[in-house]
Amino acid sequence: MDSYFQVRDAERMAWFTSQEVRNIADVAAMITKALDAAGGEGENSVQALADHGGVSLQPISADHFSAQVRDLFCDPPGKLLAELDLKDDAFYCASWIPREEHCVAVSGMISRLLGVYELAMVEQPAKHLDLDRFCDEMWDHLHVSFVDPKTERQSERWGGRDIPEDGRFALPKRAADLVATYEELLQVPGEACVTHYFGDLGIHIFKYDAAWEQIQNSYENALDVMGMDSESFQAEERFVHRGEIISAMRDRLLVGELKPGETVLFVGTEPYGGPGDFELRGGVVEVVDPSERTCSVRGEFFTMHDVPLHYVLGRYDTSVEGEHYGFPHVRPLFGENRDLAGQYLREAEASWNVQQAETQIDAPQMM
Repeated sequence: MDSYFQVRDAERMAWFTSQEVRNIADVAAMITKALDAAGGEGENSVQALADHGGVSLQPISADHFSAQVRDLFCDPPGKLLAELDLKDDAFYCASWIPREEHCVAVSGMISRLLGVYELAMVEQPAKHLDLDRFCDEMWDHLHVSFVDPKTERQSERWGGRDIPEDGRFALPKRAADLVATYEELLQVPGEACVTHYFGDLGIHIFKYDAAWEQIQNSYENALDVMGMDSESFQAEERFVHRGEIISAMRDRLLVGELKPGETVLFVGTEPYGGPGDFELRGGVVEVVDPSERTCSVRGEFFTMHDVPLHYVLGRYDTSVEGEHYGFPHVRPLFGENRDLAGQYLREAEASWNVQQAETQIDAPQMM
């Protein structure tokens, strides 16, 4: 995807294109690298961005950039357009959303964008951007709007910037995450879904043409599954990560789904063959604890207790053809998500290692 930039500092304005900047997070990373490398000398200059941004920026003419702005709504090629005003600490980015026939625009202070980016950087296991945190902070601290080219075709500034305080825009970003999770786990048909995943920003958004009543109904249905009202859901800090929303909703759904005596595929919470032997296992459900949202599963060698319900990924069914999660005759429970299964395996191993370390500390020492 090609990206196009208009960059202004105290002395001049310049225009560039790049194939390496794909989204707003990449824009933040580029500016951050430029400022760090400049070391205070000319750090807010066009040249510093071009020399130290860590990406290849190819100069283009003002007319070339203007043509890209004019064509954004005419024949959208999936590009990102950005204005960076280094002098006045302001930016505006717009990008076309595939299949949605509208643009998403993000604007605000560059310094605030960089602050959001810094907040979302985590050190472990290796330094990387926590995209869920980045999107959540961006939603809270920057201006995110949606531009319909059919009604807001303003080529000079790429559309209106004001968000109405009612309808879909009154719902915070987490509302779209919750509804998207509901649609994914309940396998709502695509044509009935009210959310869409926008990869350029790494967020779920409500479809532009979805009726407000439909969005509100979906949000309330998702809250019902979670057993929460909107205020308590929004206040829950762990739900900044959509993976936590998925796990919590799976717990709630599986309370009514799992029955003792069923043979299931689950994330083993204890190793069979020694340290590190954490795999997906087959076992028989012995007990389901609705209040704790855990279960006991009898595996090949012993029973594992206090298994989180969301660790149960599927039930065995000889009528199922093909493989799921790498196993034959498994019917996935509330969708198949191999990345999430991998995450659960890492969590289980980390939890086990902590328990073993605590056990060794508490054990009496032989003299």
